[in-house]
Amino acid sequence: NYATVSEGCQAVRTCEYARAAELLDGMDSPGDIAEQARFYRGIARVYTDPENAEQDIIATMNSARDPEQAAAARYMLAQLYYLKGQNSDALQILDGCTENYCNQLRAEVYIQEGNFQEALKNVEGVNTPQAQLIRATAYFNLMDYDKAERELAGLDSSSHDVQHLKMKMLFKKGDTKNATTILLDNSEYKPILFDGVKELMLAGDYKLATQLLENENDLPADMQVIKAKLLAWSGRPREAHKIYTELANNNEMLYDSLSGLTSLETSPQAELRAIRNVLSRLPEMPDFAQKDLLLSQYAAKAAAAQDDELLVQIINTFFPQFEDSPYAGDVYAERAKLFANTGRPQECINDINSASEKNPLLVEGLRFLNATCTEDIGMLAALLEYKNMCNEDSRSTLPAAVK
Repeated sequence: NYATVSEGCQAVRTCEYARAAELLDGMDSPGDIAEQARFYRGIARVYTDPENAEQDIIATMNSARDPEQAAAARYMLAQLYYLKGQNSDALQILDGCTENYCNQLRAEVYIQEGNFQEALKNVEGVNTPQAQLIRATAYFNLMDYDKAERELAGLDSSSHDVQHLKMKMLFKKGDTKNATTILLDNSEYKPILFDGVKELMLAGDYKLATQLLENENDLPADMQVIKAKLLAWSGRPREAHKIYTELANNNEMLYDSLSGLTSLETSPQAELRAIRNVLSRLPEMPDFAQKDLLLSQYAAKAAAAQDDELLVQIINTFFPQFEDSPYAGDVYAERAKLFANTGRPQECINDINSASEKNPLLVEGLRFLNATCTEDIGMLAALLEYKNMCNEDSRSTLPAAVK
């Protein structure tokens, strides 16, 4: 057991985390050797099995007889929470620790939260490469590029993290040529590749962005969406369709994948068929972010195509689930037009009022529709509204029926 634990600890020191976790697994017999095994296994699991890492590290914090090991475990737990995005937990664990390594991790947490001024405070006067990189990152995000460059100047230029920040800064400053050079020289480093591709898209270089991603198969879901968009823009809709379909089947990036599938269609009728297909699948899917936005966009497309049957289906899917959605006003407006076209003036007016209440920005655009629906209920009120619109805007014209 001692030899195995020693080998596992050495594997942690050489960053062979998967091997270390395997060697140290099961070494839970009471005694000092078990404490050491649990501590190093927790470090290894931070990188290989974060869920189980937490219980190992907490157990070390609570039982370690060596104060330094307990402090190290506390730091590792804070780092684990930071890596998992549990920033408030990480800050709570770090509370009271004033060592530089704690200040630096605390600054990293603040960087992740977008609190760049607080990050700078925590590494003020700390002269380590990590602290310099943190300051450079904070200054970059505060758009103080001169200070960011000064911090980067003293760092090892071979570091991927340094090259990553340099590339992003060059793109922001409009130096696409030199930024692209860094991207191409470091494209094996995924953060550089992914951010570089996004910057190339913003710069309009879809060809190079596509080339960089086209042979990348093991991509995270958000980058798969970007790859699909690039393939579609490059005239390769079948490949894009395959990516969107796989994402939708796996319930990943559902807004992007479903809207992507409908956007690939080249004719209005094909797009409406795609929308119907998506609507038929929605009951099987979990709720997802921007589902309300997707349905409101589909409602606008159905209304523009005058497909009343599809529009009713979309509206009935939207309400009542998304009554409080920021897009509810738009859907009420589409339903008001439907009521106007099908001879239901009072329902039209009710929905116009609901749309205006949900989104006051819609009021002006719905005035003409409101007056039109009012004609069947009160001609004088409609006439006054038409006249008001004509007086306010010379581009308005009175309908022939009112004249």
